[in-house]
Amino acid sequence: MERMNRYYLTRLPVAAGLGALLVALGQPWYASVAAGVIALAFFFWASRGARYVGRSGSAGLRRDELDRDIAGRSARVAFAVTSLALGGLALFVYISDRADVPAAALLGVLAGGWVAYYAADFWQRRA
Repeated sequence: MERMNRYYLTRLPVAAGLGALLVALGQPWYASVAAGVIALAFFFWASRGARYVGRSGSAGLRRDELDRDIAGRSARVAFAVTSLALGGLALFVYISDRADVPAAALLGVLAGGWVAYYAADFWQRRA
């Protein structure tokens, strides 16, 4: 547990730095504090969850071979879904004789790829 205490102590300045950066960029103080707390919660979750493996000392967390394999397969699924959706969108624009592509349609394609990545990731980790 001593090793993880050092990890948390090194991540506290990172979360505080994120909050300070947001204040310097003109965000309200409460939004900056919320972002810092969310970053700290992520660091806490990442070290406790099964997704990452802790290194010794104050070094960051790393992924094991299984996690890298799952992430690679999920990325391939997301790439395929995004490519097919972009092809379908291009075909729709060509058939409908439109001169432009709505930005909302492109956002939908990217959101579909994002959903496909996390759905594939969740499906592979369900066991």
